[in-house]
Amino acid sequence: MIVDLHTHVWESPEQLGRGAAQRLLRHGGQPWDRPDASPSAHDSAMEPVQFAVILGFESQMLGGSISAEQVARYVERRPSKYLGFAGIDPLFGEAAKRVAEAQEMGLVGVTICPAAQGFHPSHTKAWPLYEACAERGLPLLVHGVSHLSSEGKLEFAQPVLLDEVAREFPKLRIIISQVGHPWIEETLTLMSKHRNVFADLSSVVTRPWQLYNLLHSAHQQCVMDRLLFGSDFPQCTPQKAITTIYSVNTLTQGTMLPSVPREQLRSIVERDVLEVLGIRRKEKEKTRVKAQAIAQEISVPVSAPVSAPVAAMPIALAAAAPSVITAAPVTPIAPVSSDAAVDDEVKDDISDTYELEESSDVDADVADTAAASSKDVEEDDAADDVDGERNDDSSLEDAPSETKPGD
Repeated sequence: MIVDLHTHVWESPEQLGRGAAQRLLRHGGQPWDRPDASPSAHDSAMEPVQFAVILGFESQMLGGSISAEQVARYVERRPSKYLGFAGIDPLFGEAAKRVAEAQEMGLVGVTICPAAQGFHPSHTKAWPLYEACAERGLPLLVHGVSHLSSEGKLEFAQPVLLDEVAREFPKLRIIISQVGHPWIEETLTLMSKHRNVFADLSSVVTRPWQLYNLLHSAHQQCVMDRLLFGSDFPQCTPQKAITTIYSVNTLTQGTMLPSVPREQLRSIVERDVLEVLGIRRKEKEKTRVKAQAIAQEISVPVSAPVSAPVAAMPIALAAAAPSVITAAPVTPIAPVSSDAAVDDEVKDDISDTYELEESSDVDADVADTAAASSKDVEEDDAADDVDGERNDDSSLEDAPSETKPGD
């Protein structure tokens, strides 16, 4: 499963507030490089991922707004794939009430941006928002400063300011976007201190050398399990982000610098972010029900929840027991392409990530039982063949009594 935790959709970059559009143009380098964050461009870019989170935004200070209603409309276009986080400015209105309204719309999280909203993360007006999110089990994403206008207040963007929030609300899952850039080491230290603090790799995936250093540091501090995949669309696409992550070790080839373990890189890309953040999805229960129905058709019990996509289950079962069930092959998503040179191992990782026929996604009991059933059938057939040949040999005089299984 691949979940892109950090994507944006807007009708105009002016929705990000005063000065944001100009900053985006400078980031792109050329006037014609303005990022396309339209719904159609988003749909196309998100093809390689199973789920994508669309982030809202609100800043009274900058006059910007991508409302919760707008995010909900985007999600409704593809509700089985998209999820939405409501952007809420805690300094204005009743924050707790707005959190409840966002959840009623079907949104599954909340995002804030203290630097763009002009408040210290420990501001008393933000407390009701934190309390509401914690009580309702909604994750809180704290947006970074990569797209911030010149009017933003960087002093409120420092990750260390979230220490008090993490202490006071241990059940609140806090995601620091862009690994807190430019305070990356500060973010990693906060993650090592609080188990409820996470970080997404958005924005940083566009800077390979910085990505390598943070991944190596995160591995040393044992917080790799709380680094989450995010592309920061439209600034980057999931394809480019995945390629950058898998090829990060090519930067140190031929040097004495340590590499980041490949299994750790893969775990970031394929981590079940929805499970990690406690996001409840009706689709998961529907998947289990369908898995049970498929198992019952071949008389195989399902004893635990199955997280694999339903489309992949018949393939995995067929691979485990070809004599029991046959399924048409599924065409995998095309591998990611990149101008950067990557070695064969990196290409294998990328190809494997996009492979739909992952037997590990199917309940182990189902696969083992099906395989055992197939083996029993084969042994019975072999035994019948042996008995038949022995009967034939007994009718021949002075004939040797050798019998080879399978002759």
